[in-house]
Amino acid sequence: MPIQHVATIVPSKQWCMVGTLANYKSLRHLTGGLQVLDLSYNNLTGGSIPLSMGNLTSLDTLHIAYNKLTGSVPTGEGYFAGLSTLVLSCNLLVGNIPAGIGHFARLSTLDLRGNYLTGHVPPQLGMLANLTYLDISLNDLHGLLTEEHFAEMASLETLDLSQNPLLKIHVDSEWKTPFKLRDANFSLCIMGPLFPAWLQWQVNLTYLDISSSGITDKLPDWFTTAFSAMDFLDIFNNSIYGELPENMEDMSLTQFFLDSNRLTGPIPSLPRNIIYLDISMNSLSGPFPSNLGAPGLETLLMFSNGIVGHLPESICHSQKLIVLDLANNLLVGELHSCSRMESLRYLLLSNNSFSGPFPPFVQSCKNLGFLDLAWNNLSGTLPTWIGNLVQLQFVRLSYNMFSGKIPVIITKLKFLHHLNLAGNNISGSIPLGISNLTAMTRIAVRMFVSLSGVCKCGG
Repeated sequence: MPIQHVATIVPSKQWCMVGTLANYKSLRHLTGGLQVLDLSYNNLTGGSIPLSMGNLTSLDTLHIAYNKLTGSVPTGEGYFAGLSTLVLSCNLLVGNIPAGIGHFARLSTLDLRGNYLTGHVPPQLGMLANLTYLDISLNDLHGLLTEEHFAEMASLETLDLSQNPLLKIHVDSEWKTPFKLRDANFSLCIMGPLFPAWLQWQVNLTYLDISSSGITDKLPDWFTTAFSAMDFLDIFNNSIYGELPENMEDMSLTQFFLDSNRLTGPIPSLPRNIIYLDISMNSLSGPFPSNLGAPGLETLLMFSNGIVGHLPESICHSQKLIVLDLANNLLVGELHSCSRMESLRYLLLSNNSFSGPFPPFVQSCKNLGFLDLAWNNLSGTLPTWIGNLVQLQFVRLSYNMFSGKIPVIITKLKFLHHLNLAGNNISGSIPLGISNLTAMTRIAVRMFVSLSGVCKCGG
């Protein structure tokens, strides 16, 4: 097996490539036997990749990611025609993706993520029969993507078109794709209004993001079957309506995002392997599931629905739960005394109708940092053991019926920066040691906020 010739030039504290590629005359003298050239994470600026680099006739892999190149994407004609990997992500490239891209006959990886590319995606892209990885996300591309754009891509496994809000996938509902994807991201593209029927043939998918993609439809009948092997599924912020499938427990999902849709009906048993579930901001109704059936659950977000009734004792069996948010529902009754929820860090139960004393199970939540019980019907005195929850940073108990004095020990919570006891029957004086709460600020805290805009590549 021949030795692979590799040149890797990455920045260090002592030295970093700056300026344009054309200024580096030494690059012209790299041997024709060079196969891998990595110039990522430098401070290269200026125009296109210089033609002089075309001397690298054996070059197989070219990485120039995370620089400040401002030119255009090279074509597969002439120089670099033998590339199998081209990574130009996170630069300042402009212009269109050239039609000549189809001449990269050997290309298996094409990563143009996080640039300022515009215009239509050329159908010649579909000529790349060896392509396994395609990422053109975080650009300003627009127009239609049709079957022609993927015509020869039988080997494609990873496809990322996300963050191109004017790019629409326009294919026939009966389209049988030439590829079997494993990872796909279409977030902030246009896929709707119907749920994409061609996804039912993508049975190898383990990661799928179709959030904010303009879908106004029900979950299809084939949903749980086709996506049975899925690990990560994000359908956030569409207009999906109807009920959740009853056999959802048979899915292999560990992370499932269905928030900000128009789902109705009861909550079925959860996927057995689920770790993170967000079904908040829908119109789900009925009681909280009597048995979640998900022993590994760590994050459960169900806020802003119409869930009714009591919180079942089975919630106490969720020993790995870190985040529980059931705010803005119609839950009632006293909260059970649980002793197994020691992992809980975020507990949000505001805007319900819970009654009874301060929930005693909170005492065992030694890692609790965020507690919101506002706007309920809780009563009695504030427990002195609240001062033992030394990780508390945010406590909102407003608009209940708590009475008695503020426990002096609360002044020992050195990380506490938000305390709201308004709208109760609290009496007595404010503890003198309140000034010890040096972390206290006037900054309003909001949790679980989705960013409306994303800096390209985080920088």
